[in-house]
Amino acid sequence: MGKGRLEAFSDGVIAIIITIMVLELKVP
Repeated sequence: MGKGRLEAFSDGVIAIIITIMVLELKVP
C-alpha cells in the first residue's frame, strides 16, 4: 500500500467527517 494512496484515503475520510459535522450543525 503506497503512502500516496493512504494520504488520499485519509483526506477523503476527513472530508466526509467535516461534511457530516456541518450537516449536523445545520439541521437543528
